[in-house]
Amino acid sequence: MSAGRFPTRLQFALVAALLCGAPSAHADRIDDLSRALTRDPSWRVRLQAAVVLGKLGDRRAEPALVEALRDSNETVRGLSAQVLGDLGDLRARGPLERARRDGSSFVRDKVRVALARLCPPAPPIARPQPGLVHVEVGGIGAKVRHTPPELTAKLRVLLTRDLAHTPGVTLDGAPMSGFVIDSAITNLARRTDGPYIEISCEVSLVVGRLPSKAMVMMTSGGATVQTARVGFRPSQELMMQADALEGAVTSAHENLVAFLRSQQPPTAGRNARR
Repeated sequence: MSAGRFPTRLQFALVAALLCGAPSAHADRIDDLSRALTRDPSWRVRLQAAVVLGKLGDRRAEPALVEALRDSNETVRGLSAQVLGDLGDLRARGPLERARRDGSSFVRDKVRVALARLCPPAPPIARPQPGLVHVEVGGIGAKVRHTPPELTAKLRVLLTRDLAHTPGVTLDGAPMSGFVIDSAITNLARRTDGPYIEISCEVSLVVGRLPSKAMVMMTSGGATVQTARVGFRPSQELMMQADALEGAVTSAHENLVAFLRSQQPPTAGRNARR
């Protein structure tokens, strides 16, 4: 038997981690497993790495799992898609959507199931309550070249989520009065500041009055996130951009809330005091 057919020490380590099944005990091995998934020449080792990363359930493995969607082995690609669905982070939707076109039916099936797990169920339809301000999420875009499509999709998700949890506001129904909110990513930048890598993001919100959609108010928000320059990998950039985007939307939403409160009918205030 040639030496190349004997299991490597890494293979033994991966199997041991899988059998132990204690995520907290192996969380510090995410980087090693990610490297095995993306770099090891043996597809069996890469497959084992994907299995163990799925058991650990740590989102730090997502960049490696996304990269593995382009693996030469269909089993590795399919299992990586499955693990991305299990992790439940909406930022994986973009890469999984692109993997829908994979030449393997096995991979496409795994991708379809993973995407189904990432899509939250539609909220139940309810009639608008009296005294609430009706809002709609309108156009979503980006004024920065080469903005990843995953970020514009996340912008809609974040804005809808924040509006749905805003007191005195409803997204239900489709009345002729209320407001439509268009949003866009207006700045997305990366810079090095000493020992840190910083990602900054800014968004704008334009409020129009229904039904004419004439602009009545505009606001913006921004946020910056940073990480240590040492050990930074380009695959981390999209996750940092998403975190900065979430902070920017939160900042803009705070400015928006003050305007929407001023538009609440008097009945809303009376109901709140009862």
